[in-house]
Amino acid sequence: MNYFSHYSERELHILRIWVKQSDFLPPGCKFQRDNTPYHDAKAILPDGTEFLVQVKEEEEYWFAKTGNIGLDYISAFRFKTRDDEHRYLRELNFWVPPEEIATFLERIEVDRWGKLMTCDAHVHIFYVGRKSELGASESPLLLKTYCNNWLRSKRFIKYLTSKHRLRINDKKSYDIDEPWHSAAFFLKPSDPMLKVAEIDTFEKLLRCIHSRDLSRSSP
Repeated sequence: MNYFSHYSERELHILRIWVKQSDFLPPGCKFQRDNTPYHDAKAILPDGTEFLVQVKEEEEYWFAKTGNIGLDYISAFRFKTRDDEHRYLRELNFWVPPEEIATFLERIEVDRWGKLMTCDAHVHIFYVGRKSELGASESPLLLKTYCNNWLRSKRFIKYLTSKHRLRINDKKSYDIDEPWHSAAFFLKPSDPMLKVAEIDTFEKLLRCIHSRDLSRSSP
């Protein structure tokens, strides 16, 4: 199976559900595949307005267990020394406390930042589906739309790095054999600063599309 093709089809499937089940989208809203390293698709409103979309599908088991969604902060990094690796993976058990994040960033080599930092989409869709239900009529466990301008803002990044622990993904526990590490912040959809970015009306969508500032946040 071609993984990229399968992945792209899954994104399109989620977008079909998003268009059908998001009450704030007007009838006639369409989308088309537009895969780049920074976004997944382009959506087109009935009046011709275009905006870019990123899709993030969360694991059903993890969401059901924790109620959290993951914001990908670093996609690939390496520790500068074995001592640093031992400290963060063994002593701190893969969790970097807020007061330690600045030091942690000094002790790693970042090969690729995560979508939280690099995504250029207007909106970021988070989706959790039920594995037992297939097809466009499936009922999602979670379907949230967020304004990416806020997610990438310096204010939100500062909030994350000062109030939330950073999770280094424990790849071995998932039988993932990769020579690099990745890290993400995990928040509940009810988090007040995350809810600032939530889009649940057409007016909020338009405001997000027309007022975004894509100046990149500094880590």
